[in-house]
Amino acid sequence: MGEGMKTKPLIITIILEIVLIAATIIIYNPFLKLKLNGNATIKISIGEKYNDQGAKASYLKEDLTKEIKVTNKVDTNKLGEYKITYEIKHGNSTRKATRTVIVADLISPEITLKGDSKVSTCGKEYTEEGYTAIDNVDGDLTKDVVVTKKSDKIIYSVKDKSGNKKEVVRILDSKDSTKPEITLVNSDILTFELNSTYKEFGAKATDNCDGDITSKIEVISNVDTSKHQVFEVTYKVKDNAGNEATAIRKIKVYNQDDLNKGYTEIVSGPTYIKDILIVNKKYAIPKNFQVDSTEAKAALEKLQADAKKEGHSLPTKSAYRSYSTQDALYNRYKTNKGQEFADKRSARPGHSEHQTGLAFDIGLCSVKLGVMPEGIWLRENAHKYGFIIRYPQYKEAITGYGYEPWHVRYVGVEIATEIMTKNITLEEYLGIYDINA
Repeated sequence: MGEGMKTKPLIITIILEIVLIAATIIIYNPFLKLKLNGNATIKISIGEKYNDQGAKASYLKEDLTKEIKVTNKVDTNKLGEYKITYEIKHGNSTRKATRTVIVADLISPEITLKGDSKVSTCGKEYTEEGYTAIDNVDGDLTKDVVVTKKSDKIIYSVKDKSGNKKEVVRILDSKDSTKPEITLVNSDILTFELNSTYKEFGAKATDNCDGDITSKIEVISNVDTSKHQVFEVTYKVKDNAGNEATAIRKIKVYNQDDLNKGYTEIVSGPTYIKDILIVNKKYAIPKNFQVDSTEAKAALEKLQADAKKEGHSLPTKSAYRSYSTQDALYNRYKTNKGQEFADKRSARPGHSEHQTGLAFDIGLCSVKLGVMPEGIWLRENAHKYGFIIRYPQYKEAITGYGYEPWHVRYVGVEIATEIMTKNITLEEYLGIYDINA
């Protein structure tokens, strides 16, 4: 056989191989690539937002990522295993990739103890106060809680259907290591006029083991109203286990200069602190200033109507006063009663809350109102309608005015409730009074 005959089959073979390689490139295209971003299997908690990381596709150096078709049917609100498919086509070639997303319950149940997590048993057997267990998937698991009692603690444990476990512990202290609680009657800051009679309001004390131990309170006081200064009254009490608690009340003995101190450092307003308009001897308002008092008037009418239903008459004696009216009233006091009396009982023009339209004098304009049934009702219920007794007794050096159980100021229910509950003044609530100043 000649050389020509031998070469011919070789050429045919080479051609066939080239054709085969070309067909492979066309059909299978090894240069077309598809790769997942991130892990191929992802586990997320039910209800959690799923953000797919996607994939990348390329042909040689050409980026085809935007041409990827994604099929995503992941429902994160249902437990299960989901497949996300990514497909890229280029010419006659196709590449596919799959990501598995497992939506599972990965969150442990929550156990909430009723009562404290640390309890002084006072040497007695602990009486269970209760507990609840809630799971994000299984709902109420309270009945599945396993309670393990030990001498110094109680262990509460629960598992949800996915095997997530939660455990909380309540510590039992057989010894009484908790301090008693002292509650001052009235306020922790009181003021008394120079050379007046001091009144001790006392305090109450309760203990987690011994109950009411008010009778054990020791009062340490050196208040002397003949001295113009600030005193401290200390209240101490011990329970039967020897735990001691202390509370302090500050007493300011004031003079006329203390009442009028605000007039020496006047701030021209209007001034709002904590979104509350403050008007007193220090904070003034312009001659023509007035706010919208519609809400305050409506609240007052409701207060008066409810008081009437309970047999109390609290008619309005004074509401809005203009600057000129207040000027005339103050000067009349000054002419008839003298400067000192005028400054104790009336505001100088520009310093009266009545000019705002948010203050009202209701009922009997006398200190006697404070001990009358309607005055007591007002003191105990004003906050429910958004009002405070603006010038309470034993707070004169703070407010700058004498006791006026008939003068109410509208500040809104939430703020009024806090002020009345704590037995403080508007100045104390706003943090603008310094007893040592």
